[in-house]
Amino acid sequence: MPNQNDSPPVLSGTVPAQPDYTLCKNIADLKITNSSGYEGLYVNFNTDDAVQTVFVIEADRIGFDPVLQQVSWNNVVVGTASRSSVFQQPTYSELFNVDVSQDPVYNDQILLNTSNITGWGHSASMSTNSIGHNGVLRFQASPLIQAGRYLGLSTVMTKDFKQLDYAILVGEWGQFAVVEKDKKVFDIEVSTWTDILTIERHNSDTINYCLNGKVFYTSATKSTAELYFIAIFYDAHAQANHILMNYGICSDLTIKFNKDATEVAVEAVVKAVSYQGTAKTVGLSVTNNTGLESAKTLAIKVPSTLSIPVLSGTIPRVHDMTLFEKCADLSISHE
Repeated sequence: MPNQNDSPPVLSGTVPAQPDYTLCKNIADLKITNSSGYEGLYVNFNTDDAVQTVFVIEADRIGFDPVLQQVSWNNVVVGTASRSSVFQQPTYSELFNVDVSQDPVYNDQILLNTSNITGWGHSASMSTNSIGHNGVLRFQASPLIQAGRYLGLSTVMTKDFKQLDYAILVGEWGQFAVVEKDKKVFDIEVSTWTDILTIERHNSDTINYCLNGKVFYTSATKSTAELYFIAIFYDAHAQANHILMNYGICSDLTIKFNKDATEVAVEAVVKAVSYQGTAKTVGLSVTNNTGLESAKTLAIKVPSTLSIPVLSGTIPRVHDMTLFEKCADLSISHE
C-alpha cells in the first residue's frame, strides 16, 4: 500500500488531433516521470474494443523478444510486456504417436513425433481444449528444421490435414504457408528460430494469422464452431515448440519496466507501440511500484480499419470527353 510520502508518476503530452496507428510516436512533448525511479513502473495501453485489438512494439533502437516478452532499448533489456490474457498448455483427447513434454525454461509445451515412419497420417494430436468466441493458438517453428508439420485449428477431431479449417504448414522444405482445407492461401517467411506464430480468433468468426504479434493474413472463411488444436507430423521425430493456448483474449498491453529503465528508455518504448484493430480510442496510463497512478490518462484517437472512402458528385447530363472537369461538386474523402 502507498504511504503519504509516495508521489504518483507524472504522465503528460499533447495528443495529436489526427488519428494515427502509431499512437504516441507523434506526441513530441510526451513525458513520463517518477520520483522514485523507473523500476516497477507499469505503462498500460487499454482500448474500448479489446477483442479486436492487437498492439505491436516496433521502432528503431527498440527490441522485442516474442518468446521471453522482453523489451529492449539500445540492446539493454528494460522491461517485459504482457497482454491481459492467460496462456495455458493444452491438454489432449488423443495422442497418436506424439509425446508431450514441458520446456523447463519457458513453461510451455513441446510436441514430438515418436513415429519412425515418414509420411502423413502416422502421427497426430488433438486437444481437449477448444477455442470458442475468442482465443489464440501460439507456437514456435524453426525454419532451420526442415520437417513437415501442420499446426492449426479444426472444427473436427482429425488425423487428416486436408480437414483442418485454419492451419500453418510449417517447415516443409523450409517453407511456411497458411493452408485451409488443403488449399494454400498465403505464403509467409519465417526467418529466425525465435519467431512466434499465432492463429487468433476474434469476435467468434474472424481468424487472424500473426507473426510476432503482427497480423499478416486474415482468413476469408468464417466459422462460429468450436475450434480444437490439431498437430499433424510428416517427418519422423519432427517436433513443435513453445505451444500455448488461451481461451479469452483481452488485448490490453502492459509494459513493466525494470532497474535498467531510464526516462529516455521508457518514453522511447511507449512511442514504439502501434496498433491494429477496430477500436476508436486507446487509453494510456502509468502506475508506479507503490500502486499510485498518474493523475492524467491520455485518450488517443485511432483510425477505424472499417472506414471506407466516400465518393460523391453530380454527373453532367451533357457528354464530355473531359469526364470529370464539369463535375463541379466532385468530392473524394476518407476518414
